[in-house]
Amino acid sequence: MTGTAAARPRRPVPAKPVAGKPSGVRFRREDWLALGLRQLVKDGAAGLTVEQLCAAADRTRGSFYHHFADHDAFVQALMEHWKSIHTDAVIAGVEASPPADRPQSLHALASHLDHRLDVAVRRFAAAHPVAADMVRQVDDARLSFVASLYRSQGRDRPETADTLARLEYALFVGSQVLWPDAPPASLLEIKALFADLLQARDR
Repeated sequence: MTGTAAARPRRPVPAKPVAGKPSGVRFRREDWLALGLRQLVKDGAAGLTVEQLCAAADRTRGSFYHHFADHDAFVQALMEHWKSIHTDAVIAGVEASPPADRPQSLHALASHLDHRLDVAVRRFAAAHPVAADMVRQVDDARLSFVASLYRSQGRDRPETADTLARLEYALFVGSQVLWPDAPPASLLEIKALFADLLQARDR
């Protein structure tokens, strides 16, 4: 036994945890996609570089490329994820309602979307062809669905249903762009006023 004290073992420094995701937990594909949408809202296209994504996730490039072949594949998956949660899920939710309740169900679900995200995606689409194509798909799907609701209400002339759908959707997108942080109740008030004007037109 020597006269010097034995060196105390050094405690390992814990890795910096990811917000909402402990560092010891595997970062799944859906985690990268959820992060990507948050980054898009927060920093726009600049937040979607591999470097920025890995820094925000506190993960390595290897973790990113384990799930995505390249950055283009990530953007494609990200846009498909946005479409899934902001359009496909909304339509499915509305179709699960009784037919008579579907217009009100659509307005309620749409008013609770993250409108900042839709605005961020549209800005991203202005410079990215994959995003631009997905925005076109989303707009077409939304317009077609709203027109189908008008037809189900007896406005079965295609030009009438399609025109009303375009008017209503233009009002919705315009509200998103002008007031992305507006509370759902405010958006519902705008939609109610549009419905009142439409009823007055039909009299």
